[in-house]
Amino acid sequence: LLRKVIPADWLDPITDWKKVTDACQSFSAVFVAEVGKASMLLALSERVGVSDSLTPVIGTNVLIEAANDLRSQHERSNAKIGFVK
Repeated sequence: LLRKVIPADWLDPITDWKKVTDACQSFSAVFVAEVGKASMLLALSERVGVSDSLTPVIGTNVLIEAANDLRSQHERSNAKIGFVK
């Protein structure tokens, strides 16, 4: 899903997808899509991995940071609808 949300030329080819999957553990598809959108905003705002082409590069660390930023929102949402551990 992240590969569908994030433009292919923005994705770092050496992304550790296992670590990203672990960071998104228990996220619904909507939250995974939000991780993609948040990672694009992070990359743009921080200018992460900007090369001469000015295209941001989104890799493992940016994706995990975006997932971690959304974790508390995910937990609050689940609690409100009754999906509590």
